[in-house]
Formats: sequence, structure tokens, C-alpha cells
Amino acid sequence: PARNKLAGLLLKELVNVLEQFNLQGLNGLLPEWRQYDPIIGKNVTLSTPQSKICGIVQDISPKGELILLTENNEIKYLMSGEVSLRLGQN
Repeated sequence: PARNKLAGLLLKELVNVLEQFNLQGLNGLLPEWRQYDPIIGKNVTLSTPQSKICGIVQDISPKGELILLTENNEIKYLMSGEVSLRLGQN
């Protein structure tokens, strides 16, 4: 499609998603998020300024937290950090 038409379609979809978020919060978007999230079930390393945590991504919480099962079998809810896939371990 033409550049302007594509931009219009993207903006229309963005407005729809923002309206849905305004009405339902993140809960209304989670099913589709889970369908397309490429890191659920993957081994990752999450880096923060304080530490690095390795584990398997379980899900995203209704608050937007990454839910990680650590190598010590602990469930962690993480709000921020840089996620890297652990190649060869997925």
C-alpha cells in the first residue's frame, strides 16, 4: 500500500488498541500478546543494573511484569531489565 495509506491503517489500529486498553487495561490485550510473544517458554537472561537473572519466561502478568522461572525454581515478577535469549538452550 501507499505510504500514507499504511500510516493511516497503523494509526487506526493504534487508536483501537489504546481504546481497548483504556476500557479493559492490560487484561484485554493479554490473550493476543501471549499468542505473538516470541520469548514465552524460552531460556533468557534478564539484566538489570543490580544483577543478572537466568530462567525460562513463563508469561506476562496483568501488571505487565515478566514472569520468570529462575534456575533455582523460583518465580520472579520483573518490571524492567534487558532480556537476552540464551542461545543453544531453548
